[in-house]
Amino acid sequence: MRSWRRSDGRRTRRSRPVAAGHLSRDADCSPPSRTIPRMLEDLNKAAKKVGLHVAAAKKDGKYSIRKTKNAKLVAKNVDADEAAKIIKKYK
Repeated sequence: MRSWRRSDGRRTRRSRPVAAGHLSRDADCSPPSRTIPRMLEDLNKAAKKVGLHVAAAKKDGKYSIRKTKNAKLVAKNVDADEAAKIIKKYK
């Protein structure tokens, strides 16, 4: 990429032109398809009955649990078994 100036004096960035017959890097990229795991749906169904909400954490296989009433964090980075125990405790 090189910078160049527009007629009004501001700088902008321009990428190199794509060679004929070649696809650009962004052309063949499709948006990631995100599927909700079945475990998360089951945990949320049980948590909803007691006033909690389960969300997927940044780490794979981990969950965070919040109260639905005031969104306070109850548990963070817990696995499915621990989440089920916490939900059962709130019943």
